Amino acid sequence: MGRSWLSGFLAAIAISIILNPAVIRAAEDDSTVETVEIPDRPNGRWTLDSLPKASEFDDLLNWEIEDLNGICDLTPEQKQNLRLGGQKDIQQVRRRVERLRETTKDGEHTDANTDKEIAAILMKFGNGIFDENSMFTKVRKQILNSDQTARFEADQKVEVNWLTPDIPEAKSMSLKLNRPILIFFHLQESAPSKTQQALLNSPDLRQLLRQHFLCVGVDVNTEVAAPVVRDFKITGVPSIVILSPKGEQMCLASGLLSGNVLRSTLNYCRLEAERAAKAGQNNTTSQPQDDKAAPNR
Repeated sequence: MGRSWLSGFLAAIAISIILNPAVIRAAEDDSTVETVEIPDRPNGRWTLDSLPKASEFDDLLNWEIEDLNGICDLTPEQKQNLRLGGQKDIQQVRRRVERLRETTKDGEHTDANTDKEIAAILMKFGNGIFDENSMFTKVRKQILNSDQTARFEADQKVEVNWLTPDIPEAKSMSLKLNRPILIFFHLQESAPSKTQQALLNSPDLRQLLRQHFLCVGVDVNTEVAAPVVRDFKITGVPSIVILSPKGEQMCLASGLLSGNVLRSTLNYCRLEAERAAKAGQNNTTSQPQDDKAAPNR
């Protein structure tokens, strides 16, 4: 596909896990990631290069703190306490990474048990290290004052703003805001569609959607939906398509997805979009300096 996922190979692998039908079935009962089935891969088993790097863990924590700061206006001390709590959560996952590195030579193909552990770590990374049972969340509950807690709780109740299926307009907005587009194909009277929509609007996911995505709802039983359904080759509902801010398709998932699968998919697409934006900013800031310097020589 030519896209650069998280450190190239990492996120492409993770998305392939998420969208693999066997994994989706395993995740429907919200079972632990250790039960995930390993999908087929074109080059055999994964290597240790598939695992998250230290900088990727740091990015997750930084963005988590930034999101909370945007809602609660945190003090420097609160940010530091959250960082310490989040680092403890990261250490738990990184210890699993280090154990794998100690028992497997870098670059070697792994055995089935190691392969499954790599999949489990990737799913944990994608699902969000800082969940309700994390040290980060426990610290957050302890350090927010009453006003900040009220703001946080009020923000959790704000609904997702679903846009009409005007894809060209959504792409234009997406590029300006640097947000991926989530397109949700559904049928109003369909029970699976209703279940999927309820998950997308759940407190656990709607903050992520509101802050980092543009959301487009497409009822396939309407006249305006016909060209959108045709363009994205949708064959069943519910289905979800995610586009990058540049309009490239990042993933297509058909069928009812669990909360874990949705969260993981959204996190990876969000991280990829933000990393691409950061890389673009670095390129634009360095290039003009070279251009300006040339006439002065």
